[in-house]
Amino acid sequence: MPNRDVHVPVSAAAGAIAAGACSFDEPIAVIISRVIGGTVGGYIGGLMPDIIDSPRNGPNHRSIGHGLIPIGLICSLAFRAVIGFRERLKADAVLVREDAPPRSLFLEAMIGVIDGFIAGYLAHLALDAGTSKGLPVLA
Repeated sequence: MPNRDVHVPVSAAAGAIAAGACSFDEPIAVIISRVIGGTVGGYIGGLMPDIIDSPRNGPNHRSIGHGLIPIGLICSLAFRAVIGFRERLKADAVLVREDAPPRSLFLEAMIGVIDGFIAGYLAHLALDAGTSKGLPVLA
């Protein structure tokens, strides 16, 4: 059964890959910033299901943080807001790219954090889905 030692590196890598894939047509400095942010976001996203449903509650700790329907509902409701926020960050980063490069790269890293968080959370769920306990449908 995957534990923190598996979830953390897999989720961080998933976050880095997702952030890089979402920025393949950007300048190299932007890609690097987003991949760094994606790694951090993947790390956090990979921990989040077990923060919501603490493994300290035993092997049957999977509840709302691991449930397919609650996660699907939350994702569908938050998707529009997250994408809108990501696009606003992207517009701000492009505006300040030439005037304030460090601020621009920070904003690009924040875009990577968003992309990486989603990928890291989904990587955690994918790892847990492959166990004998699987994922609960509701909670």
